[in-house]
Parts: sequence; C-alpha cells; structure tokens
Amino acid sequence: MWFPFKVFLSPTFMLVLLISLGMLLAQRRPALAKTCTIAGLLLLWTATTKPIVDLIAAPLEFAYPKYSGQPVQHIWVLGCNHNESAFLPDYNRLEPCSQARMLEGIRIWQQNPNAILHLSGELTNRQQAHTDVASAFAQQLGVPFANIERHAQAFNTQQEVALMALEFTDTAKPLEKSITTTHTSEIPNQRNQPPQVALVTSAMHMTRAMRWAEVNGLQPIAAPTDYTIRRNFSEHQMEAWVPNQQALQGFSYAQYEYLGLTAQWFKLL
Repeated sequence: MWFPFKVFLSPTFMLVLLISLGMLLAQRRPALAKTCTIAGLLLLWTATTKPIVDLIAAPLEFAYPKYSGQPVQHIWVLGCNHNESAFLPDYNRLEPCSQARMLEGIRIWQQNPNAILHLSGELTNRQQAHTDVASAFAQQLGVPFANIERHAQAFNTQQEVALMALEFTDTAKPLEKSITTTHTSEIPNQRNQPPQVALVTSAMHMTRAMRWAEVNGLQPIAAPTDYTIRRNFSEHQMEAWVPNQQALQGFSYAQYEYLGLTAQWFKLL
C-alpha cells in the first residue's frame, strides 16, 4: 500500500490527529472539539480492547481453516519482514510475522519431505535479500538446500502471486494415460494437472492472498498462521477489557488488511 496512506490512516496517527484537533478547536469551535475528543476516545477504546479487536479481526482470521495434513508437492511461503542488525541471533533477524510463516512452512514440509519450499518476496533498503534470510532459517531447521527455491523479484503480494503463477504453470505436468481403445469418443482428454500447493501466510492476510491467487488461476491450499486471535470470545476474562498495547497492534493489522482488501477490490473492477 502506498506509504502516505499507510501512515495517515494508521490508528495511532488518527488518534493523535483527533486529540490534537480537540485541543486546537477547544476555544473557537467547542462543539466540534468535543466531537473530535469523543471520537478519539471511542477509537482509543475500540483499538485497545482485545475482545472488540478480535471481533473485528475474526472475519479475516477465520476465513480459511488451518492446514490439516493434505499432501502437497509445493509449499509457498509469502515474505513479510526481517532486520539486519548484527547483534541479533540468526533466527531473530526474521520479524515475528516471518518467523510464524516460516515455522508453519517448515512444519508442512516435515509432513511432505519431498515437497519444494518456495520463498517469495523482497524488501527495499536491505543489504541481504529477504528470501536469503528465510532460506538460511529453513536450512538451520533441517530443510535441505535442494528443497528450497527462492523468488526474490516481487515486492508485494500481487507481484508475488503473479510470479508464482508462472512458476506453478511451468511445473504442471501433463497426465500420462495409456490409450488402448480405437474409439475416439473413449480417448481421455490429456490436460495439465495443477500441482498441489500449500500457501502459507498470516491468517489476517490470507483472504487477500487467496483472492490474488484465484485471479491468477491458482487454487492453493490455505495454510494460515500468525494468528492474532488466541481464544474464543467467551473465554476472555475481565482483564481483557482493559486497554492494552497488544490489542492496538492487532487492530492496526486488521485495519491495514481491510484497507488492502478495499484497494484490491478497486484494482479488480
């Protein structure tokens, strides 16, 4: 998403803006100042209250079920983020979103040890490619280098899916069937058999990723991970209704994805 919109539409910026407007307009426009202040307080309570945030995020996070052991030939992990600070341990260079995605991808590979682990996505202003960092992480956890393919030419989900659609189209093999009949009506149609692909990304991001996949002719098996919702709504204790920073992070992620889905809808018109 374009940088200014990511900043100006973030919950933190909107909170600061509403509160600042309330202070600046207190003398000249008290009614408008009161409205801004109340709106800011409501947004603050909504964005920092975990049960409310979970209700907002649930349609995204539960849109697809977790991976349940289906056999796959390819495991495709979307990129997220990493840090290059030298003082960090190797595993800690991946941001939590990338760690969660990689661990799920590696877990699926352990159930399908002949599968290829595809790592896609690239970041700007990095000395080392994101796919290289992710590949090193996978190898340290036992995935052979021969089972890893890196695709570092894409900088967002739309580009990643377009790139991988070409990869999996080339990978598809024609069905080999022996034809023993002379009746043309009984000759089976030979067509490309699409490979079985598990698509790994954050649960909140899965809806947008799967839509891009479908637009590009792919039908991967969703393998969501990195959930922000950790319990059912009825399981929340009283302290969950106290504003906290963790809820604000989840709200920011949900808002970002809803904005991303809106932008995607306009692109697909």
